[in-house]
Amino acid sequence: TERRLNEARKAEIKKQGFVNLSDSYFEREKPAPPSRCWRTGFELSDVEAGYAVSRQGENGADHDFSDETADILEEGQDCVVLGPPGSGKSTICKEVACRWHDEGRGNVFYRTGDQSRELNVGAVEDAMRTAENQTLVVVEDATRDEARGVFRLIKEFQNNRDVVFLLDSRSNDWHTDKTLANARLEEIRNKEIEKKRVQHINESECRRIVEHFEEVTGSTVPDSAESIHDAVRTNQDVGGMLQLAHHLSFYTRDSGFEDISGSNVTSLEQMMRKMIEKQTDEGTLSIEFGILVNLLNAADITVRPELLLSLAEDDEDYHQIEELLEDYEGELVFSDRDSSVL
Repeated sequence: TERRLNEARKAEIKKQGFVNLSDSYFEREKPAPPSRCWRTGFELSDVEAGYAVSRQGENGADHDFSDETADILEEGQDCVVLGPPGSGKSTICKEVACRWHDEGRGNVFYRTGDQSRELNVGAVEDAMRTAENQTLVVVEDATRDEARGVFRLIKEFQNNRDVVFLLDSRSNDWHTDKTLANARLEEIRNKEIEKKRVQHINESECRRIVEHFEEVTGSTVPDSAESIHDAVRTNQDVGGMLQLAHHLSFYTRDSGFEDISGSNVTSLEQMMRKMIEKQTDEGTLSIEFGILVNLLNAADITVRPELLLSLAEDDEDYHQIEELLEDYEGELVFSDRDSSVL
C-alpha cells in the first residue's frame, strides 16, 4: 500500500510539471554537447555536467551567487532570484538545485518556466510533506499565471523549515504584478521571501566566463575579454548573460557562422541577419513560421507544434512545417525534454 502511495505521489508531482532530481534522473537525461548548450540554453543535465558558468555573487568577485543562495535556503529562508530577461536567473536556479542534490542536502523538486499546466497546490503538497530531509522546491517564472500557485504552497509550509522554496522572476514582474489572491500572499511575496538580484556582468566576470567557455567547449576565443565585454554591455538591461552566451557560441567550430573576431557586429545581430536571409530564401511559409514563433513568445504562450502546424493550408504545407520544425531546431525553436513542447 505504501509503495502504491509513493508511486501515486510521484505521478502527481510529474503531472504538475515537477522533476524530482535523483541519480537515476541524471543517468537517464544526458547532457547536450557543450557548444549547443551555450547557444540554446542549459537544461538541468547540462548544468549537472558543469557546462554552465557560476555567476559572481552579490558580495563580490570572491563569492559565488549559487553558494550564497544555497546557504540562505539551508537556513530555512525562502528566496527569489530577480533580474532582467536573459540575465541567467534560471541557470542559477538549476545550479543551486544540482548542488543541493549532489551535496546530499535533501530532496529537490524542480519546475521549469515553460509549463502550460496551472500549478495545483493540493496535488503536490502531500508529496512534499512526506519527503525526507530538507526539501528544496524550485519554481521558475513564479509570477506567471501557470506558476503563481506556488505562493499558496509557500503559505502552507510557512512554519516548516524542512521545506524551502527557490523562485525566479523578472524584476519588473515581481514588483508590478498585483494579482495574487489575497493580502496574505502579497505579504509573503513582498516581505517574507529574500530577494537575490543578478548583477550586471563586469569586465572581470566576463573574463572568467570566457575562460570557462573555452574550457568546456574546447574552443579558442581570439578576442580579448575587454572587447567582448564592450560588445555586449550596451544593452545589459535585457539579456546580458544571454547576449554574452550567444556571442561566445559563435567562436565554436560548429556554429555555422563567419568569424566575428574584431567585428563591431554582435553575434546576436549576425544570427538574426542570417535567420532573416534564410527564411526569405525559403519563402512565405517559412517567414510566417518565424513570425508565429516570435508572436507566441512575445505573448508568453507556450510554443507547441500543433500551433505552428495551424499555418498549413494543405498537406504540402503540413509537411513543409514539419521540415521547418526539424530544420530550425536549436536555432529558432528549442525542444523541451517533452517533445510536445518547444
